[in-house]
Amino acid sequence: MRLLVVDDHDLIRQGLRALLAADPSIEIAAEAATVREAEEHLRREQFDVIVLDVSLPDETGWDLLETIRASPAAATPVLILSSHDDQEYGMLALRSGAAGYLSKSEAASRIAVAIHRVAAGGRYISDAVAERLATLLVGGGPALSPHESLTPRELQVLLRLVRGRPLVEIADELHVSPKTVTTWRTRILEKLGATSNADLTRYAVRHRLIDQ
Repeated sequence: MRLLVVDDHDLIRQGLRALLAADPSIEIAAEAATVREAEEHLRREQFDVIVLDVSLPDETGWDLLETIRASPAAATPVLILSSHDDQEYGMLALRSGAAGYLSKSEAASRIAVAIHRVAAGGRYISDAVAERLATLLVGGGPALSPHESLTPRELQVLLRLVRGRPLVEIADELHVSPKTVTTWRTRILEKLGATSNADLTRYAVRHRLIDQ
């Protein structure tokens, strides 16, 4: 299996190489520290699995995930590898089109298993995320957090808004009209109980959707 590893921390990439060295069926074929570098690799090469961090210096991993889903690499499974270990992040990853979610605190014992599972067409989630999904299916558990009710597209717009992107620029990136983005922004504000972009930013920081 040829892997593309996207993480801006060299120490993490080195650690993954060390962890996966014992599995001869897995090859880290390319590494990227930014979304731009990852996109260059994806234009030139094909991979069996993409291991992706969500916190990157130029864009977010969520942005790259959306780009992948709309590209010739759409069939390539993406395993989100994040420093966040809460179940809400795992839920967002699955709803955004990732094949799996693994926290970096679990990577030492689970990374090879997770890679094999998503490469085979399966899904990999932690026990906490699985329990959350089961609770939502049968009812009786805690209600969804407001951002969990966002559609994947609304989530992408939210993450761009809180990074200060103008509506026109967001519309251009998503290949829709500014009016459509304005409509999505209105829905996001309503769902999150916000009245301004500043409110959205505070919400995103509080719920760790973005790093401060």
